Amino acid sequence: MKGISFEKTVAALQTRLSPDSEVQHNAILVDRLGHKRQFDVAIRGTLGGHEVLGVIECKDWSRRVGPQTIESFITKTHDLNANLALIVSKRGFTTKALEKAKHYGIGTLSLLPDDPEDSGFWVGVRAYGDLYRWTSSRIRLIFASKSPPLVHPPLMGLYWRSHRLLDWILGALADMRFHEEKIGVLTMAVDFEKRLRLHTDERGFFVTALVFQVRRERVRKTRMLSVRGEAFFRWNEGKLTIPPKGTVETEGFRIMDLLDWDDYDGEILLLANSLDFHMKVYSTTAPEERWDFTVPYSIRTRWEFND
Repeated sequence: MKGISFEKTVAALQTRLSPDSEVQHNAILVDRLGHKRQFDVAIRGTLGGHEVLGVIECKDWSRRVGPQTIESFITKTHDLNANLALIVSKRGFTTKALEKAKHYGIGTLSLLPDDPEDSGFWVGVRAYGDLYRWTSSRIRLIFASKSPPLVHPPLMGLYWRSHRLLDWILGALADMRFHEEKIGVLTMAVDFEKRLRLHTDERGFFVTALVFQVRRERVRKTRMLSVRGEAFFRWNEGKLTIPPKGTVETEGFRIMDLLDWDDYDGEILLLANSLDFHMKVYSTTAPEERWDFTVPYSIRTRWEFND
């Protein structure tokens, strides 16, 4: 019953693809010579007011369909006057079989495999991923005193009251520049309307302004992802035929897996009617706490981006 189940699955999918046509499983057709011929699936419909006939042969085999099978199918359909002739193979086709089928106008299809190892082939889509992230930050303080500290305080150890200054900067980046796609150095220049007292664990000092710089980087990755679902794969065209409301899904992946994909530095060209897709992932370091300066420490901020 395995082969019959495969035929019925093909017939059911074809019914969804052509709801206005009559799709029959295990059809007996009479050719021009009056001979009765059996076909796994027959399709009857109209096009432009004319009756059309299509036939499908299903091969639920453990091997790929070869050229001899194509030749036999050509002979079988020669006297039928069929407008459409298709072969659906569970495990695909040999190269010579595809060449012969293309020459004689025989459609070569397969159902999308649920298990690529069992089917012997897999169908994939090209996925692209752009990962944007902030790196290599630094800060310069404009001190109120004419005699600034001999050693510039490190960014990680700067505090305003009990708050870490870096957390305020990270919060500003996350709120205002999270979806930034420009590549290069972003400069945030901040002027305080009243001198601000900052401190480290060892000492305190007053500043009137600060300049924070952080680099924006993009890592572009790509990978082929296998797909499965309710669709025919057309071998000679390299395309999918999906029925209305059909479901096709890619293999699962995690965003953190993007770094393990292949590097890619070319242009991304997504063709029409293609399942290829392009993701943009924005990575930021979440601050340990979210806070803002309170009055009278109002500020004027200027953002600049340099390549």
